[in-house]
Amino acid sequence: MSEKKSGSNAGTEIISEADLKISLSDLGQYLISPGNVFIKLKSGKNLKLCRAGHPIDASMIEKYSARAESIVIERVTDYLNVIRLEELFLRLRNETDFNKVPWWRNMLLAWFKKVYWDGAASGSMLDLISVGEKVFYNLPEDIERSMKGNAFDLFTRGSLMGTMGATLCLAMGYMDFTFLRDFYHVCMLLDYKIHSNISFTLKEALIKSSEDFSRGIAHLESMKLDHEVKILKGHVDNKKQPEWSKILQTKSIANLALRHHERMNKTGYPNGLSEDDLSDAEVILIFLDSLFPPGEIEFTKNDGKGFLKKAFQKLENAEAVMPVRLQNMLPHIFSSLPDDEILEKMVG
Repeated sequence: MSEKKSGSNAGTEIISEADLKISLSDLGQYLISPGNVFIKLKSGKNLKLCRAGHPIDASMIEKYSARAESIVIERVTDYLNVIRLEELFLRLRNETDFNKVPWWRNMLLAWFKKVYWDGAASGSMLDLISVGEKVFYNLPEDIERSMKGNAFDLFTRGSLMGTMGATLCLAMGYMDFTFLRDFYHVCMLLDYKIHSNISFTLKEALIKSSEDFSRGIAHLESMKLDHEVKILKGHVDNKKQPEWSKILQTKSIANLALRHHERMNKTGYPNGLSEDDLSDAEVILIFLDSLFPPGEIEFTKNDGKGFLKKAFQKLENAEAVMPVRLQNMLPHIFSSLPDDEILEKMVG
């Protein structure tokens, strides 16, 4: 194969043979596939191994490794964007001079703004998942195996929410790397325990709940599904969550999971809290919950360009999900960042 037109951009973008090739062993290093993966079997048949954004199944890789003649990947991730964000997060993590931490924060936010707010540079939403894998991810193997096997959409959604959420926490002034890493894992685990009970009907109710919790409950009650109602109402019961203390460094952050379905207009649960009663992190969780509704996510190349600003404007008038704190602060934070040249001089 000399050249290949890629994915949803077919006819507009050419990917070279060198860009497409990847070994099965390399693919096995990913938690979530960075693109659409195709395998040519020794029999001559072509097989689509997995889609962009799907969790990688190590047993599947092993199964096909002996039968593969070649493997190609239509990449969705943007290499430059992933490398740059990873570098800046690691600089933030490794900085020992407390006075320099705000510089790395600003550098990271400036790059994030360029891609996901202004749309002045290219990048995919899948890039955020790849960055999170490299910088934050540290789930126990049993939970990873269970989620990848039975709740892959939650696994992918949580990964995306995690990196986006950690970045928004950083924007709001939370610069401790341990806190950011723990927030990432809270996003990963928010809905983990519901997966063993989930059905198509319950999934429908969850989607309705992302707009208004009462709609989801009413949907289930109309079908007299008392068990599902109980699951939906109780799935933030902390006693049924994974053992948070074994996963999170900052134990108090586990409390975020107890209130993550609150809504700004008090229609959430369990306590009918107002925004003033919620921490910044809880407010960000509510926003993320609405930004990425439950369900499988379709990733395409460069779908991150200006994504956050567009989504922000779309949700701006949604009283139930748009926190006033974010509405007031995020545009100001991104607009007030120094330009790249000034930031480079500051860090240097």
